[in-house]
Order: sequence, then structure tokens, then C-alpha cells
Amino acid sequence: MEELRLAAVRELELLDTEAEVEFDELACLAANVCGTSMSAISLIDRNREWLKAKVGIAADEIPREHAFCDHTIRGTEVFVVEDARQDPYFRNNPLVTARDGLRFYAGAPVTGRDGLQVGALSVLDVQPRHLSADQRQTLEILARQVGVHLELRLRRRNLQRSLEERTALVAELGASNQLFQTFMHHSPMASFIKDARGRFVFYNRRMAEIAGIDMNFAIGRTDAELWPDHVARTMQDNDQRALAAGELVEVNESTESNGKRTDWRCFKFPWRNLKGEQLLAGIAVDVTAERQHATALSDYQAQLEEANARLQRSANTDPLTGLANRRALDEGLEAAIGTPVTPGHEIAVLTIDVDHFKHVNDTYGHAYGDLALRQIATVIARCTRAQDLAARSGGEEFTILLPESGPAIAVAIAQRILLELRRTAWEHHPISVSIGVSTVSIDDSDLKCVLVRSDRALYAAKQQGRNCVVYLTKKGAGTEKKTSRQNSSVASLQSEDNRQTLYQEPSLALA
Repeated sequence: MEELRLAAVRELELLDTEAEVEFDELACLAANVCGTSMSAISLIDRNREWLKAKVGIAADEIPREHAFCDHTIRGTEVFVVEDARQDPYFRNNPLVTARDGLRFYAGAPVTGRDGLQVGALSVLDVQPRHLSADQRQTLEILARQVGVHLELRLRRRNLQRSLEERTALVAELGASNQLFQTFMHHSPMASFIKDARGRFVFYNRRMAEIAGIDMNFAIGRTDAELWPDHVARTMQDNDQRALAAGELVEVNESTESNGKRTDWRCFKFPWRNLKGEQLLAGIAVDVTAERQHATALSDYQAQLEEANARLQRSANTDPLTGLANRRALDEGLEAAIGTPVTPGHEIAVLTIDVDHFKHVNDTYGHAYGDLALRQIATVIARCTRAQDLAARSGGEEFTILLPESGPAIAVAIAQRILLELRRTAWEHHPISVSIGVSTVSIDDSDLKCVLVRSDRALYAAKQQGRNCVVYLTKKGAGTEKKTSRQNSSVASLQSEDNRQTLYQEPSLALA
């Protein structure tokens, strides 16, 4: 069975060929639908996996003993490894143990002729992932489309060879006109020969049927006398292209009859008759069904992309405030792990809690509470920068992730939020917030430490009367706090293990 499978792979004549847009687009669509950073369409050869199309992958081939896709082609369903590092079979695979190694893999087998598994459509990532049922089904659909493209490509190649063989045969039959006429008139494809001036010297019955003419009408006439101007110009331009190239060219043309459009793939080539006269021969194949299939597939792909975009937006957005939700915040924190820490360019976290929000709900109703949260979210969005990630992390809690932000920028943004809230027109009693601020320390192992400190800073802000900003950072064995309240006076407080400094609002200008 393996030898039959390898024979099917080689019959495709696809190994070590150049990239082709239809396969690249399917690979890209698979990555977008499944939300992965990498994808590939590959063929499994005897000793290697060769990648015909790839997204986010540098290698062109992989030893078969390391290839995840080698396991995919042994089954008929999607093969998934959610975390290769935790998988006893794959965790020692060089693709997994390498730096930034493979963690997630999902592959759907690609079937060739006779139902043989010739390769796979796979999506991969350096992070563990879970494939939803819809994503799994879409991956299977796209894998079937890869198989369809492989079959169409094989048919096109065989057709090309048949056409080349027919061209040679036509030349050999030049001396036997009766046999030539019989062969051409019984062909299901439209065939024609024109002289150097574009006048028809021969056409078969299929050509006459397309044009709606009898077998003698067009002899000595040009395309301009048979077709509308725009159709005739296209045909004449393609004729000149074939003559200028001096070899077989493949072009697409279309005709209309009784309001119905027919699409043709035309193969035109120059040749000389026995007298040495320059002629142009052509064969046209009806590809209307193929064009309709391609259009339907393109529409389907567009629908999938739009559905995926809507899914991504709804999955990462808080429906009440329009800010990012907790999931998006967690993904942002995960992505920020490992960012280099340099003075003035740390990652900062602002933790915000609405002051006395339960009292607002109890006094004015939950509808007003929701309105207040939306107003606060609008202020936060207006006060943060494009690169910042502002999220609603709880009922009346907000968290802001500030990349490339030292303490000065983080505190300035926090104070700007306080100021803008004070300027906001509230329907009932003015609403304020308390803000805890912290930045990454060189001693921090991950961003959880910063989240913990910002929560502690928020607690300190509440302890000091709310409606203020507390900045908390780790320095050596001790802890430093800085507290800012709108229109506060300058004062100092000392305690045994920390120092709190109350200071007036600094400039709100942001770098």
C-alpha cells in the first residue's frame, strides 16, 4: 500500500515545484480560521515531508521520521496534538525540543486518486492550543479543497500534454486533410486556424456552434466580424501575444450567447504550413463549470474569513464597555512575557476600581451603573495610547497594560484618567475611581508579580480615602509607595518598612 501511495504522490509531479497561489491561499486561510501562527500543505515522500505551501515556516522539507504529518496520513480524520511538550510520544521530537519549538499541531489528511493519502493540510503553533469543533470541521473542508486543487492541477497538466500531442499530430496530418477534418470536427473542443492577418482559414463544428454560424460563413473573416467589439479585441490581443511569443500560450476568454456567458481556456500557438506561411492555431476548452466552482470557493472563503473576524471580535471584547475582556487581557499578558526590561521602557500595569460602585447601583439602579461603566470606559480609551491594552477585568474593575512605559508615564496616564473623570458630566452623583500602579522590576520572574503589586497599590489607594493613584514598586528588600490625589497638598508620612509621599498632580503631557 505504501508503494501505491508513493506512486500517487509522484504522479502529481508536485515535489520540489515552485509556490502556487491557490495552495498558498488555502494554507493562509487555514491559519486564519484556526488562529495559529503557522500552516502548511505538505506531501509525504519516501524519506521526507515536502512543503508545497507554508505560512510562518522557513524550511522546505522535514525528515519524515520527525514529521507530525506522517501520523496524519495514517488515518482519515484530523490528527491533533494540543501540547507536544506534554505528549509522551512527541516531547523528545527535535521540532519540539528546538528553541521556540513546536507545541501545537493539527493536521487533516489530503487524499489523492483512489483514496490514497498523499499529504496533509496542517496548522501549527509554538503555543499550546485547542481546536474547536467548528475549526476541526473547517480544516477538513479545506483539506478536501486541497485535494480538489491537486486533481484539477493533474487534469490540467494531462490536458496540456494532450494538447501538445494534438499539435504534433495536426502537423503530421497536414498532408491528409480529410483525416484532419474528420478528427477536428468530432472534437468536443473548439478548434480554429487563422492566417497572419487574423482571418479564419479553418474552424471545426464546435466553433461554429459557439459563434452560431454555419461551416462556411467565417472563412476569410476576422473576429471583429463575429463577436462584439470588446470580445473581438481580447481575442485579437491574445492572438498577437501567441505570435510574438513564438510558442504555445494559455489564455482565458469568454463569449456570450442568448444572455449566457461561457468561459474558455484557450491554447494558441503559431505554426507554418507546407508553404511556409505564418498561421495561428487555437483550441478552446469550456471551463465555465470550473470558473463557477472557483467563484463559489472564493465566496465561501470570504464568508469564512468574515465569520472568523466576527468570532475574534466577539471573543475578545467586553459587550458592555467595548473594551477588551478578561480573555484578551490574559492573552496580552501572555504575549508580553519575556519583553526586555530597560529603565524608562518597562511594562506597567494599572488596576482600577470604581469607588463605592455598590452604592451607585443600590441608589440609582443597575441601568445607571452600566451607563457609568460605559462612561468610565470611554474616558479610559481616550486617555490611553494606541499600543496600550485596556480591559474590563471584573464587574467594576479595569486593568490597563502599558508597554514601553516607565513609572512617570504610567502615573501620568493614571492621573489623566482621574482628571478626565472629574471633568465628566454625570447624570447623578460624580463617580471616581482608585488606581493602583506598578511596573516590571528586574527581579520579577513574570507579570504575575506586577499584577500582585498593582492590586496591593489599589488596596492602598482605597485605604487612603479613594479617588487617588498609588504607585508601588519593589526596591531591594523594601517597598516604595507613591500616592497622588487630585489637588492634594504636599506632605510626608513615614512608617517602619515603607515611605509614602503625597504630591500634587504632575504634568499630564505624555511622551
